[in-house]
Amino acid sequence: MADRKTPTPLERNLARAEAQAEFEVRSVAAWLKDLRGQGLGLALPALILKLDALSKTDLHALQRAEVLRLFKRPVLRALASLPKPIVAASVVAKSAACGVTLEQRLLLVMESNFRHALHDLAKVEHSGDAACDDARSWVIRNLFHFTERQIRYGIDWKVTWPPGTWQALHDLHILLSTREMLQVLVPTPFDAGDPDLADEHRLDPTTAYKRLLLLGLASQLKPGCCDDPALAERLEEWAAESRLDEPEGRVWDVGVYVVEVAKDAPPKFRPGVLEDSFHGWVLEPAQGFLDLVGRGRTSGPSGFHPV
Repeated sequence: MADRKTPTPLERNLARAEAQAEFEVRSVAAWLKDLRGQGLGLALPALILKLDALSKTDLHALQRAEVLRLFKRPVLRALASLPKPIVAASVVAKSAACGVTLEQRLLLVMESNFRHALHDLAKVEHSGDAACDDARSWVIRNLFHFTERQIRYGIDWKVTWPPGTWQALHDLHILLSTREMLQVLVPTPFDAGDPDLADEHRLDPTTAYKRLLLLGLASQLKPGCCDDPALAERLEEWAAESRLDEPEGRVWDVGVYVVEVAKDAPPKFRPGVLEDSFHGWVLEPAQGFLDLVGRGRTSGPSGFHPV
């Protein structure tokens, strides 16, 4: 068997230049324009493959965000057009390669690209760059938007969340915390090029994180309650009222909701006495949320706390 040829530095540089040229903003815009005339059966695989390639291509941080802004509308249209598991034949709705539906797969590649863009834009060399700051704000808001779509999809259609869904969300909150990027975000000039704003209002990343934690918790405590109009109406308010406490301060409390950030899972109720600390937080949901899901008031800090 012939030895596999190792690419030379020149060949690697040429391959990199070709990949970067493929994702030049004008090239992507032209490619997406040509894609419009194709049916969903042809356009969807092309869209997923293109986004997968984008996630593996080395681009300038701002260029990656600009390209994602172009992809957003076609992706949202594709998501709206896809059949749902409850009415679709499995051969259409399922992706045999990874065991997730095509809608979940499309959401996954978008989330992957947004995370890549965020990590690039959060690098020290981009600090103080107003254009990169604006793009980072847009990326964070859209990452929360697409992650919520992924979580809601699993709840609404009663399908398993793709592996890594909750771990990626926990990692996002930790990244924003450690990089001191938890300040409230507002639309910026970068949003002017976004024809489909994820949210035209302010976004508090901490509240957005707690909002998704409450959704995951509600789906476990009271299946079906996520369809309750009261939850949709007051979820943002309840997320703002809910707390994330350091577990060390809640040891010996009885019956708490724990968020274990090293586990790919939503919050869960831990009955009995919390005897040991753990890596994560104790979630103290708003009382209105607990009333909705049929749970009484939590013990709060009334447990035994030795000095």
